[in-house]
Amino acid sequence: MAGPLNWFRKNQKLLLGVFGVLLIFTFTISLGSGVDPIVDYFSGGGGSMTPSNPVVVSWRQGKMTRSDFSNLRRGRVLMNNFLSAVLMRTEERGGQPQTFALPSATNDESLMRLVVLSREAENQQLLVDDDLALDYLQRLSGGTILKNELGQLLQTVTQGQLADRQVLALLKRELLAQKLVAMAQSGTTPATPVASWDFFNRLERQLSAEMVPIAVDDFVDDVEDPSESDVKAFYEKYKDRFSSPMDPDPGFKQRKKIAFQFVQANYEAFLKTAKEDVTDDDIAKFYEDNQDEFMLEEQDEEEGLADEKESADTNENEEEAETDQQESDDKSESAGEDETDEKESDDTNESAGEDEADDEQESGESDLDATEEEAEPAKYKPLDEVKSDIRTRLARPTAQSLMDEALSKARQRIEGYYKENVYWEIQKAKDPNIPRPEFPDFSDLGTAEQVKFDEIPLVDPIEVQQHGLGRAYELNLLENRVQRISFAEMAFSDNLPNYKSREIPAYEIDCKFLFWKTDEAEPRIPELDEIRDAVVLRWKQQKAVDKAMTFADEQAEIARGANKSLAQCDIDLAGRTILQTGDISWMTGGNVPMGGGGAPRLGSIPGVPGAGFEFMKTVFRTPRGGICVAIDEPKENVYLVRVESTKPDDTVRRDGFNEMGAELPGLHYLARLENSRFVNDWVEELLDRYEVDWKSDPNSQGDG
Repeated sequence: MAGPLNWFRKNQKLLLGVFGVLLIFTFTISLGSGVDPIVDYFSGGGGSMTPSNPVVVSWRQGKMTRSDFSNLRRGRVLMNNFLSAVLMRTEERGGQPQTFALPSATNDESLMRLVVLSREAENQQLLVDDDLALDYLQRLSGGTILKNELGQLLQTVTQGQLADRQVLALLKRELLAQKLVAMAQSGTTPATPVASWDFFNRLERQLSAEMVPIAVDDFVDDVEDPSESDVKAFYEKYKDRFSSPMDPDPGFKQRKKIAFQFVQANYEAFLKTAKEDVTDDDIAKFYEDNQDEFMLEEQDEEEGLADEKESADTNENEEEAETDQQESDDKSESAGEDETDEKESDDTNESAGEDEADDEQESGESDLDATEEEAEPAKYKPLDEVKSDIRTRLARPTAQSLMDEALSKARQRIEGYYKENVYWEIQKAKDPNIPRPEFPDFSDLGTAEQVKFDEIPLVDPIEVQQHGLGRAYELNLLENRVQRISFAEMAFSDNLPNYKSREIPAYEIDCKFLFWKTDEAEPRIPELDEIRDAVVLRWKQQKAVDKAMTFADEQAEIARGANKSLAQCDIDLAGRTILQTGDISWMTGGNVPMGGGGAPRLGSIPGVPGAGFEFMKTVFRTPRGGICVAIDEPKENVYLVRVESTKPDDTVRRDGFNEMGAELPGLHYLARLENSRFVNDWVEELLDRYEVDWKSDPNSQGDG
């Protein structure tokens, strides 16, 4: 099957013609003397390889070292700062940006993509001149910043580290890369009717299935041990990258690790104590003062029914009055030749209406009097029945106050220790024997259930999630969107000094943490002998994936021939459990608080935590009664799948699509997502064509 890059090559002349009309770019950018022109600006040419300046990546144009990427990163950071200043000045002047934002990521992979995309754009004869770069800045500022102001702003923001010609060169290359990406995207938008129908089904179609998980580790023992050369080659290939839970490729580089201490306050424990101080008199008084809250539900329902009946009677009387009036009007019109007769008829009707109204009023008053006479006294829940609930309600403010007070005292103590420790660190340089300040005691802040002090040894951002503190998070409002900030994001991104405390709500309801850092270890690459067993295991696990897939395919053939449920098929389960998924969908509507605006997200399958996009694609492209084999994203489990049912049926879904199709919330988002996936695949093919070969972790930020 032809890839996206082949499609782009085939249609490049057409696309160039279209964009030549739409964008009218001129071609004036020049190349430097080194591997990359921007490297030349900052360092006078590409950096030479030394032990302290290793090769990060090789590609068709040569090799790029750590210092090359440092220079590229410095250029993008300075440009990002400048563009941010332009946006801030625009907002201050009440302007509105009239163009797109440029990529701002500074990891090695993003920088290399920029280098390759801009080089490919030049090869496609797409170049950008100074006027276009300046025009971009004008549109970014919404026309609120004059050209002569841009130079002054640049010098202020970068403190003279970036000259006009340098920022223009950086900007031109960014725009060059973005134009190439835009050309690739132009072939995928807007979504065709067929694609829209596919997106519609991702959101609206549900299925239920049987799934048998087949662990890859079950086949590791069937793989022969690697040779020493295989082990060394495998270690060298992955020693410079970090592992990730959802990444099938290993990583042997160890992340930054941090040790923590914390005080955990448990609201429920404080509430238990506060409830003991609530007296029976307090409860009785609250009950008497707020009796309406304790009215029996049956009486509430009866009153509701009475209100509904009264409303219905009123509506019925109004309808009868309208009918009488209409008949009267018709009678008046039919007798219309004689004005006197008409007037008499009107008077007669009016008199009759008044009589009827009087009768109805008297009847209503009589009914009301009867209702009042028959009304029973209000009934309330007995005090004993609601006593526990009232006690809890009265105790809550006290419990919250007690917990806040305990955390406040803990914060004051650790802040005091932080200052003492800073002073001790300074004095230790003069006197190595000076004793360390005494660490504070937190045991008097509450009972063991109310306040818990504990610590976590050195852990990385993934390992910390095995602890209660590591599962904590906070919600922040950013640009009218609620964002969830995990503990790992907070603790490992902030450069907090040791013993400087921060507070975060616990994952469990009604708990809070006050935490601080006590130690840290920088990222490191362990020697092969330190991790030899882990390297061998990961090598064998990669080889075992093919064996697991082969076994699953064999069982799938047996199941297809049986045309029965998996439990009834003569397949080799070997003690494996058959999962029943229940109703699942490929994509689900976004959760507004967590998803940032309610964007659709990948659905989830109970018992299959690693189900990624390709997994869902394989399963949902299987018809009802069909059998398929799918592997999870980390390639830890292969699944034998039988689709049992789908809903709604095709007719209902097609009617829904014809009725609202393109207006379905989330459909346009999925189209953009698919376009992004297409372009990303195209870029990956482009990187392969340019023979990009990473010698270290592409996600590195240059921090070792």
